[in-house]
Amino acid sequence: LPAMGSGASNPYVTQEGLKRLANHKYSSTELSYIANYILHPYCFNRIVEWVPTWVAPNVLTLSGLFCILIPCLVLHSYCPVLAGEAPGWVYVLCGVGIFAYMTLDNIDGKQARRTRSGSALGQLFDHGVDGIVVSLMQVIIVTMLQLGISKFSFWTLFMGYYGFFGATWEEFHTHHMTFGVVNGPCEGILLVVFLCFLTAFTGADMWTWDYMDVLPWKIFGRLPPMSLNVLMFYLTLIFLVITIFTNFRNTYQKLATRGEFITAVTQWLPIEILNIAAAVVWTYSWESVMKFPLVFVLTFGLLFAYINSTLILKHVAAEEFPILSHHFIPILVVAGNSYLNASGYHLFDPTAALLVLFLYVLGAYFHFAFTVTNTIATFLRIRVFKIAFR
Repeated sequence: LPAMGSGASNPYVTQEGLKRLANHKYSSTELSYIANYILHPYCFNRIVEWVPTWVAPNVLTLSGLFCILIPCLVLHSYCPVLAGEAPGWVYVLCGVGIFAYMTLDNIDGKQARRTRSGSALGQLFDHGVDGIVVSLMQVIIVTMLQLGISKFSFWTLFMGYYGFFGATWEEFHTHHMTFGVVNGPCEGILLVVFLCFLTAFTGADMWTWDYMDVLPWKIFGRLPPMSLNVLMFYLTLIFLVITIFTNFRNTYQKLATRGEFITAVTQWLPIEILNIAAAVVWTYSWESVMKFPLVFVLTFGLLFAYINSTLILKHVAAEEFPILSHHFIPILVVAGNSYLNASGYHLFDPTAALLVLFLYVLGAYFHFAFTVTNTIATFLRIRVFKIAFR
């Protein structure tokens, strides 16, 4: 990447932040038994040994993004309305792609330690890619589960955002990332991989069956009738609530005063604004969402990735997280336009507004990603996609 000047500051991080970023050390704890006793010793630790030492960790990270992007686009080409039957091999491709992403996401840090090329940029790059993958993964999940363009699809999308932001927010305040005994990046992803293979075998129509026809257990007998996909939604929601409660508890225990905790909670405001704006567009521009559901998901998904990446950047740079951003202005304008059009006040065509918003968010996110990555790499005197051997 071309240099922007030695240690040049930019709108996203200050010169002082760059200096603190250079001394940042990532800290995490993995409590998952599957990860610690199966995946790492028998899978990830062995696979990373096959990777040449001249391959930069960020190359592995970026490759993981394409392992999700390609299956997502293939599945969407068969099921453009987030529902419908795709050939069995497509679901196998999704399962293989998701596990490949999981593997690359776990070995990039190991490769950094092998080659002594670890840095705060690697952490930021890794989490930035994960922020994009959240949306792509949710597209695969809602399509596979036959949720279609429904309220369940919408909230499944935002459950992914809330879960990811909660973990990042906790790390911001505790300076430590904790992966629980059962966690999304391990057991959650493995479950999705299993469901992809199961769907390839049974067909996606299975998810519309009543759960009592498939799971005739007494414990489910007290629940109201519902399809398997809706049952999966509520089970995921329960897991999310427990996870976010844990994030809040850990953060509360770490902060010194109740006032600090309340201030920390206000950092969720950008996610709530994003949620409300997306809900307005989803509700009042229904026809636009029906035409371009993937555009809708990527628009708000990239804005989520921007918010989450900003939180990570401010964490490694030890700076304050900006609660509000000028990027919310066009989001709110489009949401307001959707509401006014539904109320009879025709300003802009909702579909055109959504497409323009997508292009704006796409440009804004990649400006952020390129500028921050380039600036940090220049300041640390490292290459983004190459290992500088000295």
